[in-house]
Amino acid sequence: MKNVRSISAATLTAAMLVALATPAAHATVNGSYSSPTQFSFTVTHMPDFDQVREAGIGALGLPNDGKMYCVPTSALNLAAYIAKHGYPFLIPPGIANWQSPPLALYNLNTQHLALMGALMNTSPTGGTGGTSGWAGFQAFLGNPFIFDVDRYYASGNYSPTTSTIGQVLLNGGVATFCYGRYDHTGQVLTARNSGHCVTVSKCSRSGDNSTIRYRNPSSGGSSTFDQSQWNHTSFDVVDKFFIRNGNIRVMSEMQVSADDDILRIIDSVYAVFPIAGLTDSPPGFTFHKPFPLNSYNPPPDPFSFDPTTIQDLAQSPDNAEAYILTKAAVGGGPGKLHKIDQLSGRDTIMSFDFPDPKAMRFNRHQELYIIDGRSIICVDVKSETPTMTTAILPGDQYNAVACDPNTDEVLVMKPGPGAEVLVFPRSLTGTPVSMPLPATIPLSGKSWFDCCPDDNSLWICSEGDNTVYQAVIDPTSGRYIPGTTIADPSIVNPRCIQLRRCDQLIFAVDGAVKEFRNDPVRVGWTEALDGAFRDTVPGNCFDVSRSNTNHDPAIHEPDWDRDTDPALLVHPAEIPDCIGDMDQDDDVDLDDLQELLFEFGQLGYWRDGDFDQSGGVGLGDLQFLLFNFGTNCARP
Repeated sequence: MKNVRSISAATLTAAMLVALATPAAHATVNGSYSSPTQFSFTVTHMPDFDQVREAGIGALGLPNDGKMYCVPTSALNLAAYIAKHGYPFLIPPGIANWQSPPLALYNLNTQHLALMGALMNTSPTGGTGGTSGWAGFQAFLGNPFIFDVDRYYASGNYSPTTSTIGQVLLNGGVATFCYGRYDHTGQVLTARNSGHCVTVSKCSRSGDNSTIRYRNPSSGGSSTFDQSQWNHTSFDVVDKFFIRNGNIRVMSEMQVSADDDILRIIDSVYAVFPIAGLTDSPPGFTFHKPFPLNSYNPPPDPFSFDPTTIQDLAQSPDNAEAYILTKAAVGGGPGKLHKIDQLSGRDTIMSFDFPDPKAMRFNRHQELYIIDGRSIICVDVKSETPTMTTAILPGDQYNAVACDPNTDEVLVMKPGPGAEVLVFPRSLTGTPVSMPLPATIPLSGKSWFDCCPDDNSLWICSEGDNTVYQAVIDPTSGRYIPGTTIADPSIVNPRCIQLRRCDQLIFAVDGAVKEFRNDPVRVGWTEALDGAFRDTVPGNCFDVSRSNTNHDPAIHEPDWDRDTDPALLVHPAEIPDCIGDMDQDDDVDLDDLQELLFEFGQLGYWRDGDFDQSGGVGLGDLQFLLFNFGTNCARP
């Protein structure tokens, strides 16, 4: 057993120091939100990189001229936006004059696109697959320890819609969306021919009708040897019922004037969020957002909730709600499941009763698994009519649950003598597989654990023991054996252990939230002093966000692996960015002048008021704004 004791804390990285010292850009996301069907958000100054890049005299190109690079390019737009709005250490892409770049900078951005495509395993003639695209985007961000990358696909009766995009913007993220080009017979979708991905710059919705504005990477202007002018494209979108593979789902159809009888329907969404946490600190529980990306929805105030009644808590994978599992009252009623809306604080008590609730954990499909007495229960909490699926456990000693994000298996742990992990399929059907835990890992009382999907290892802690243990799979026997241990005088009562990634371990202790990272080449597991929650004081438990995708190769391949040649795409006429419209409300007025004066004299290409891209906000930019003052941008 490898032992890690008295660990020297990792040195604060220069990048993180820069990030902490650099304020976010003044304008990010503006809008209003009343409900999932009544909102309007604008993302100001989203980049608009060209995917089509031919090699020319002095100009670098992309494989097949970048014709299948819509996914890498729409993702690079987000990365450049994030770098500009508070995270300048994201290199690539970093901060630069991307809108009117000299040839050397244009070539550098082409290299960034080539890197993104390589990480995403983009095929020059086919496009970008689901799992590789999602994993590649995480890798590209350069600091995956503080960003979550989610991708939601249409699956079963579910589909992302414009409401999904609105929820991403509401909860502090930025997004791209992809639409499929479908053959159909009436409302029955018979085949997905190919797709195309774009970057969201505005999304408004009223009832079933929406308008969405985006950056289209396939439109490169008249030249493919330099960056074209940044433009917006706008579509009306309507939610309708469709049937795909026997599943009835509501999907957002783009209203396109085309005579090819092909439907363009939004069927997946990429979202990027900064890391977020949730803890039960008096007077109730609190969302923690230490690195806000989107200024629209700041961390809410603590929600009032009696912390003595909380058995467990969890954030939903889409960052929209907190779920609180309450204890059964002594001599009173059963435990209950509460859904807390992050924005309003509205507490919805779900109709299920739990006589002996112990622990819960979400899987990547937003299904919640709850241990209740001798039962493991799956609750489809996102359904309009949530249902429960139950399996019986061999005894009532099982008190911790984890979910494998690769296989969707559900793991249930029993501490004490004969400690073991039972492995169930997602459906909870059939006989579970029993995996005994090493007797040398002392487990007693309340326990917590999580699993690494890469190698099926576990990280475990339990009450009364100030050490965190790893159990790894012996390649010869296929059984768990002891791995690394983490012990330090500052680790007192470790609990609520979670792996955001297989190399990032987060857990609560008395008075602090600990984060350890693994560098297998150099030093192994060490404490990170630059952890996002280094100043957070947790209550009895702490929950941390993580990247998620509901991609299923059996469902989404090869349909989602084919992107569309730009020559086949149909888009309305593009509208160039309106110089001087700092808040992007489609006119140049006193609000824009006020925002420019707020930035006047400030240096940096990332400034929203640097219209002439001189590297700062000055008289030239003021002249641009005044020249356009009073202009109605006349956008669709």
